[in-house]
Amino acid sequence: MTTHMPLAPLERLARAKHSTCGEGDFSDNEFARMVGVSNRAVARWRAAGDVIPWTTADKAAIGLGLHPIVIWPKEWADLDAGIYDNTDLKALRACDRAMDKIVLDGPSLSTNTPLERMVGDLVEEGANAEAVA
Repeated sequence: MTTHMPLAPLERLARAKHSTCGEGDFSDNEFARMVGVSNRAVARWRAAGDVIPWTTADKAAIGLGLHPIVIWPKEWADLDAGIYDNTDLKALRACDRAMDKIVLDGPSLSTNTPLERMVGDLVEEGANAEAVA
């Protein structure tokens, strides 16, 4: 399973963004600022062979306003497959779609599938727990 992402695609996008709206030279300090990490983190990535741990890659991509799959399409897909190894991906995707529908549209009385009803119950249960807390 992939646990690190190559640094080059992230750095290329940061450089491109910097050249269109930034001032001055593009340095590791500027790179760190743009992706929302410390200068030390960038130094560690360089020392590790220009790779970035996937957990930090997610945060860094968000720092540039992107989802990590946009920056690392193959690597992120491989990571997803590794995380969900031995799991029914169709069921997970169906659950994601049902959750998105309920979160975006709100729970309704006309939920069509048992999965949508289950996810709706979970959303409602979470809202009730927050109201009590």
